[in-house]
Amino acid sequence: LWLSVLLDPGVAKGEIVLADMIQKLALLVVLPMVVAQLLRLYRPLGRWATRQKLPISIVAQCGLLLMVMIGAISVGLRLRAQQGASMFALEFAAMLVAVIAVHLLLLGLGIAASRSLRMPADDQIAVGIAGSQKTLMVGLEMALSCGVSILPMVTYHITQLFLDTVVVDYWRE
Repeated sequence: LWLSVLLDPGVAKGEIVLADMIQKLALLVVLPMVVAQLLRLYRPLGRWATRQKLPISIVAQCGLLLMVMIGAISVGLRLRAQQGASMFALEFAAMLVAVIAVHLLLLGLGIAASRSLRMPADDQIAVGIAGSQKTLMVGLEMALSCGVSILPMVTYHITQLFLDTVVVDYWRE
């Protein structure tokens, strides 16, 4: 709904059909999570998944990072072909600063809000990180459906991984 209001009509190629978008996101995001949780109900499989949590997480992260890398490379090559290399570098740097600023602002707002509610310190960082995240699959689907670049989505995802690691390590100390 926000996209249909905020996007310039000239940017979005075609109408954003809410029902189609909900259906796609349900299939790409919700269905895999539901299936995974249902599979865990089968006790032997659930126990195996719990024992194998670290390797499964590593494989999932590698798959996600591979998807991000492929998307970033294809978008970068397309953008570079459209513009000069120096212009692309300046625009990319500005986008990177904006993406980092948005992420850190949302992280800070989450921590400040939870602190004002007098939540425990561990919960404060959890709220901050959860509030600053976005699901890559949702962002990619939205960008592709609206006909806009996926580069900010991919960049946000990569920077959130690095920034949150630094924040959590700092918080732990």
